[in-house]
Amino acid sequence: MSEHEVDKNFKNWDFVEVWVEVDDSQRLPNFLLLVSMAEGKFYIVAPSKNYAVLASLDTYKDAAFWLQEDEYSRVLGKVVPDEDA
Repeated sequence: MSEHEVDKNFKNWDFVEVWVEVDDSQRLPNFLLLVSMAEGKFYIVAPSKNYAVLASLDTYKDAAFWLQEDEYSRVLGKVVPDEDA
């Protein structure tokens, strides 16, 4: 999927979740977006890579599993640095 197609397709999104991978060796955590589309597809998008689509999945469960396999966690609130780091 080209960037142009992504821009066109992302106009009909239902919801977006932020997923974060906290790596103590990095100053800021790495994050990805899980975008739910109106037509029922789920995209994993990397804002740090010009919103490149990393995966296209058919179900929320598959998308969440894909992210959890890479040790990402869904953001429910603020992500704060570890006080001990």
